[in-house]
Amino acid sequence: IAFLGVGMVAIPTGIISAGFVEHYTKIKTMHKYALESDIKFVTLKIDRDHPWKNKLIKELNIPKGLILAIIIRKEEVVIPDGIKTISSGAFINKLNVIEVIIPDSVTEICSSAFSGSIVAKVNIPDGVTSIARETFSYCYDLKSLVIPDSVESIGNRAFDSCTGLTDIIIGSGVTSIGS
Repeated sequence: IAFLGVGMVAIPTGIISAGFVEHYTKIKTMHKYALESDIKFVTLKIDRDHPWKNKLIKELNIPKGLILAIIIRKEEVVIPDGIKTISSGAFINKLNVIEVIIPDSVTEICSSAFSGSIVAKVNIPDGVTSIARETFSYCYDLKSLVIPDSVESIGNRAFDSCTGLTDIIIGSGVTSIGS
């Protein structure tokens, strides 16, 4: 489980998602009570003996000030609808994330977001307008990618050393591709 200090929690396999809506509503209004600089990542691993294993979210008794934000199940990350930005280095060097499901609400994927990870499958939703520099650099397992028409620019080295990338479809909106 990953917490964001004021925060976020990632739900591992085995925790049922009931209660997620209440936490998601808090995420959407986080800007009202926290500055971005106040948000901190904390990681908590849930093993088979952890008291949160196989619990409903509403049964977790999550401490005040922590907000559920990302669901992690096995090798898949589901980013909840309403999130607008995937921050720089969000999944950098993650060796346990193979698939990332990005909602249509995301409009920005920042630099090095997936750099060095083993992500093999990622969807870039319509609405994303740019792919920042080094976003997927060193993602050796990434095999194919569809860049939607909404993307206007692709940053420098966005796919540097993606040796497994054999199929890429670039949408008609792209007017600028970095080196």
